[in-house]
Amino acid sequence: MGSSYRSYKDADPAEVAGRHLEKASGRPYEVLRRRHLRDYQEPSGRVEIDLGTSEASHSRPASASPAGRTVCSAR
Repeated sequence: MGSSYRSYKDADPAEVAGRHLEKASGRPYEVLRRRHLRDYQEPSGRVEIDLGTSEASHSRPASASPAGRTVCSAR
């Protein structure tokens, strides 16, 4: 990974991507998928957001708005 880069100009993106692909190429899909889920679900599971309520939220069900449908489907 490139966490030590000071600028996007510090690394060649094609070379970096090539290294990652080379490391992943010998692993089965299920192994890569399981690692990906482990790596990204743990940090995102720590986030919670409460945007409060408004008058509009009391006049119609949450599932009526696009954001409400997203939240409802995520549950």
